Amino acid sequence: MKRSPLFFLPLALLWLLPLASPAQVFDFSVIGGATFSQIDGDKSAHFNHIGYQAGVATSFPLGGHGSKLRMHVEIGTIQKGSEIDNEILSRSISLNYVQVPLMITYCLADQDYHFGGLRLGAGFAPGILFKAQVKTDGVVDAVVEGNYQPLDVLPFVAEARYMFGRHIGIAVRYYYSLIHIDKNSSEGTYRILRSNKGQFSNLLFCGLYLRF
Repeated sequence: MKRSPLFFLPLALLWLLPLASPAQVFDFSVIGGATFSQIDGDKSAHFNHIGYQAGVATSFPLGGHGSKLRMHVEIGTIQKGSEIDNEILSRSISLNYVQVPLMITYCLADQDYHFGGLRLGAGFAPGILFKAQVKTDGVVDAVVEGNYQPLDVLPFVAEARYMFGRHIGIAVRYYYSLIHIDKNSSEGTYRILRSNKGQFSNLLFCGLYLRF
């Protein structure tokens, strides 16, 4: 039986857990905010599709107690998409995913991690498409809705986060799909390899962290 790549995420996390400090210093946070996205390869540009992201997360240190490196594990929902409005086509695309961002973060502040400061992170955020909404000229376009992959397998994510002390912070993230997200990939652009051709989500996120 063919398994989804997301099936292996729990195994990956079990492999990472032994790297946490012996004190098992986990934290818990919620994150939410707005997304500004486009889809490269769909004959449009500009980050003019406004959506949302919300999730819950935990992190734990990699290495000894007080390490500035942490593993960030998150689960939540995110809306990606694009707005096409030109002389040829008027189309709105909203792609809603359950995603699992996995990032390694580094705290730049001199003080203890829990007191805040600037931290940077990078990793991947695979997602499962649970709802596609496409309107062409204001009418639901079921054909185009069915042309998106059930998985966004390998989106790269990078984050800059600033915590104003222990409990509240702001974050900016950049997401970019490294594998095409559409089924019909005969048109569009390509990434990494010329055979990896089609459409790719491209997204900015701005939001808040609440940490407990």
